[in-house]
Amino acid sequence: WVRAKDAAGNVDNAPPHHTWTVDLTPPDTELFGALPAAVNNASSVVLTFRELPTGSANAFECSLNGAAFAACESGDSFPTPGNTTYTFLVRAKDAAGNVDPTPASYSWRTDKTRPDTSMSTTVGTLSNASRAGFEFDSPASDVAGFQCVLENSTTTQAPVESSPLWQDCAASYLTPVLTDGAYTLWVRAKDAADNVDASPARHTWTVDLTPPDTELFGALPAAVNNANAAVLTFRALPVGDASDFECSLNGAAFSACGSGDSFPTPGDNTYTFLVRAKDPAGNVDPTPASHTWRTDKTRPETELSTSVGTLSNASRAGFDFDSPSSDVAGFQCVLDTPATTQAPPESSSRWQDCAASYLTPVLTDGAYTLWVRAKDAAGNVDNAPPHHTWTVDLTPPDTELFGALPAAVNNANAAVLTFRALPVGDASDFECSLNGAAFSACGSGDSFPTPGDNTYTFLVRAKDPAGNVDPTPASHTWRTDKTRPDTELSTLVGALSNAPRALFTLSSAATDVAGFQCVLETGGTTQAPAEGSSLWEDCAASFLTPVLTDGTYTLWVRAKDAAGNVDASPARHTWTVDLTPPDTQIDSKPDILTNLLTATFVFSASEPGVHFECSYDGGAYFACTSPYALPNAEFPLITEGEHRMLIRAIDEAGNPDDTPALHIWTVVVGEVETNIVPVALSNPTQSTTATFRFTSNLSNVIYLCQLDGSPYEQCADSANAEKVYENLTEGSHSLNVKAAEGEFEDQSPAPFNWTIDLTPPVAPTLSSPSVDVVYVNVRTPRFEGVAPDDESLTDGTLNVYRGVQLVDSVEDIRANALWAFDFPVSLPDGEYTLHFSFMDKAGNTGATTSRTFTVDATRPVTTLTVNPGDLTNQAQATFEFTSNETESTFACSLNGAGFSACTSPHTVSVGDASHEFVVRAVDRAGNVANVIGTHSWRVDTVEPSTRIAAKPDVDTNAPNAEFRFESNEAPILYECSLDDAAFVECATPYLLNDLPEGAHRLVVRARDEATNVDTTPEEHVWRVDMTPPLAPEITAPALDGVVGSLTPTFQGSAEPGSQLVLFVDGVERGVAPVEPSGQWRLTLTTAISEGPHTVSALARDAALNEGPQSQASAFSVDPSINIIREVSSRGGGLSCAAGGEGHVPLMFLGWASLVLMAARRRRV
Repeated sequence: WVRAKDAAGNVDNAPPHHTWTVDLTPPDTELFGALPAAVNNASSVVLTFRELPTGSANAFECSLNGAAFAACESGDSFPTPGNTTYTFLVRAKDAAGNVDPTPASYSWRTDKTRPDTSMSTTVGTLSNASRAGFEFDSPASDVAGFQCVLENSTTTQAPVESSPLWQDCAASYLTPVLTDGAYTLWVRAKDAADNVDASPARHTWTVDLTPPDTELFGALPAAVNNANAAVLTFRALPVGDASDFECSLNGAAFSACGSGDSFPTPGDNTYTFLVRAKDPAGNVDPTPASHTWRTDKTRPETELSTSVGTLSNASRAGFDFDSPSSDVAGFQCVLDTPATTQAPPESSSRWQDCAASYLTPVLTDGAYTLWVRAKDAAGNVDNAPPHHTWTVDLTPPDTELFGALPAAVNNANAAVLTFRALPVGDASDFECSLNGAAFSACGSGDSFPTPGDNTYTFLVRAKDPAGNVDPTPASHTWRTDKTRPDTELSTLVGALSNAPRALFTLSSAATDVAGFQCVLETGGTTQAPAEGSSLWEDCAASFLTPVLTDGTYTLWVRAKDAAGNVDASPARHTWTVDLTPPDTQIDSKPDILTNLLTATFVFSASEPGVHFECSYDGGAYFACTSPYALPNAEFPLITEGEHRMLIRAIDEAGNPDDTPALHIWTVVVGEVETNIVPVALSNPTQSTTATFRFTSNLSNVIYLCQLDGSPYEQCADSANAEKVYENLTEGSHSLNVKAAEGEFEDQSPAPFNWTIDLTPPVAPTLSSPSVDVVYVNVRTPRFEGVAPDDESLTDGTLNVYRGVQLVDSVEDIRANALWAFDFPVSLPDGEYTLHFSFMDKAGNTGATTSRTFTVDATRPVTTLTVNPGDLTNQAQATFEFTSNETESTFACSLNGAGFSACTSPHTVSVGDASHEFVVRAVDRAGNVANVIGTHSWRVDTVEPSTRIAAKPDVDTNAPNAEFRFESNEAPILYECSLDDAAFVECATPYLLNDLPEGAHRLVVRARDEATNVDTTPEEHVWRVDMTPPLAPEITAPALDGVVGSLTPTFQGSAEPGSQLVLFVDGVERGVAPVEPSGQWRLTLTTAISEGPHTVSALARDAALNEGPQSQASAFSVDPSINIIREVSSRGGGLSCAAGGEGHVPLMFLGWASLVLMAARRRRV
């Protein structure tokens, strides 16, 4: 503040002022934060600084390497080029202008030259060391250390410079423990400025710590052999893992060897060969491969025995072999055929092992030699093998009957049979059997009686020297028959015949007739030729005589059966042959010229007993009798003109007169008659042409015709008595014709009326089938319809065609009526066309009504294609089915219910029970299948129950376990899950083998045939404990301790939960449980003697594993230590009481003192 003051002493009452702060204290300056390393390779540095106290400065000035201070700020960057030493100064400057007189300072050096790195090691590219040592160095003088990267691979590219894989490592570097594999170690020097080698050094190598395994392979020397040297082949595993091998034979030092080397094995000795592989890394197999064998060069001897002789009919032969040598391992055989006398060479591959009881293979016919030699365990064989030679004849002889054999049926009383062996001479004996009798010795040409009527079968078999008997004896069967047959003779030939030959039919009531014998005699004989007469000759059952002449004949005939028996009373027939015809004469006849229209003939023959035949006017002969009159019913009219009558006689033998009697006469009458004869003209007719022929009783007439009322005109005459009318119109017509001769004329001609009809009938009605494309299921279908109401119609025609082929026609369908009939022809399945029409009486065919229909009388076949299994647990069942015919429908039935329509697929819902489903197809024709689809099945939705009936104890020391299961259903399947594994099918009993120690859990469930599974399976949990407990520890009595009780108490520790078994003096004295704490206690229940004893124990766990018995511990029993019951100190003196009150003698006190001292020394 300041004021002026005048002389009067006045002062300024508003003095001005100035306020300021005096700051004479300069700020302090501090560098903080990350400072440049004392030596670094940075191209610039950032430094942070501040004033102290904070806020005391508002500016900073910096200087680098002596440069003038210049304003700067904390965090500024300062360039540091080149390799040099830098000193940085910074000073704070406060608002008062005070400058820190002691600037903060920091010095460092920059170094941007990268160091080089060198590496040295004894590790090659392959090593069997689990750790590798390396030495690192650098020519740079300022190297501060090294950084390493160990990669588990073979790499040629170092990790990037900034990779975190680079880790500091010592100049003497030892890798961690390595496993098999390839490794690369990268190393770089790092100097004080953190410069690192830009091209790190590296070393790559492979670690192989796994020794190779060695394997003997190929053919090894047999356990016992006779070789003088052994060649052994071996290899490293994995193959190629070793480069060298070392071998030792019978304990010799290992030496280099190669696979396939030969090792001498002289004499009879036991040899052990060891070989070990050595890989390139130097690893040697610690467990060499080993093989041991024994050499034996002594040959065994051989003995052979057999029941087979030199000839045998057995297809196999048995032999027994033996050897006096004790070490025979077996036998070798050679079976030669043909037989040999020289044994096969010793080394022949034909020698094959064979059993001591040797049965040859099945042999065929031939000579054989069996050679056998003993072979010992060393492979030595008998060099003089025994042998047995024999011939096998397995071919039985064949037997042949030859010569004359008994006829198949004969009447002999004995039979002689001849036979031989084939090949001839192949048998030495024969055996025969007649009618099933036992075979017995016989010879060719023997006679065998055959009495009575019987069937005989003769068997004969040859037997060769080897004992082979023909298995298919020669056989001959015949029948003896001594019964004579009867004979029957039949013929159409009577007692008189005009046939020059006669036919006879011969037969017999006997069933075994083989033929007939005949004798034809001239004359009527009544005595048959003698039975043995040569007149009897074989004749057929239909016997035709030779040509005969007039005379009387007798035919004798007898039946002859297969056995040669003939009828003793032959049949006969006697007849007369008459071949001469009779002569005929007319005794009475009409005049040669007459006007009578009647005629009568009387006639006779030259011999009696004849009958007559007549022929009138050239007609056919007919039977007639004398007298014979005309006209008659057959010939109602005798016309004018010439007539002829022939008459011939036929005698009793049937001979007709070959020159009949003839009479010709002429009839002339006065009244004219006319006859109209239409030619092939029906009435009505559809023909517009009509042809007529005319006749008259006059022989020379003309004919006058009138058609439909037109005038008469001449239309024909006797020479050409035919008239044709053409182009007639449809409708009714009438023709009048009269004959005229001179003045004579038919006065009452009869007209001929007829109708021409050219209009066809209308189409008929078919009511069945009523429409086209109808299916019928019968082969004779029923047709129905209505015939038109038309009197002019004849029967209708119904034709059935298959394609264009007519199958059949029906032509009797009545007109003017309803009709129905079953088609008379059985039609095969197929498509048909029906044509139905009528024809009228004129022959006009009416319009046709047609229908197409298909005959299908074949039942369809039903096939079930999808159905449930025979047993299922599904309440719903789906069926699919087909028919072999298209457009079939189906009907289904369930459990015997009625059939109802259904379609495929068809689903049914059913309950637990047996069910049957039936489906049948119905085709378009209505055929119901008789080949139906049927399926029976049973539904079972109830799950079975499961029970484990047998199982291992909860604790067991057995690694094997047996379970048995039961269920309320049978048959049943079981599924098991062991230790929570997936369920698999298992059987009862269910065996588990080689279970590991520990807890196990078996869950079992039943699965029935319907695949229902028990959803509440039964389980069993048990523990396999095969580890015995440790020996228990006995803590009381102590070792060499003394107990006063004869039933002492023992205690100690053992495996918790086990049982302790206590032994006193080696004798088991009791069992006690071990508490969960491991403590046990056992008091003997029977007294032991005084004196020294030993105690030991073993533990038996819940699995019944018994551990080792503990070492016996000594103790003594001395009941005397119980005498001193009280020892007390009273008031500084010793007072003892033994057994009662009061004082005791000093001697007793001394004795007690000794006992007490002894007890103290031995007390537990």
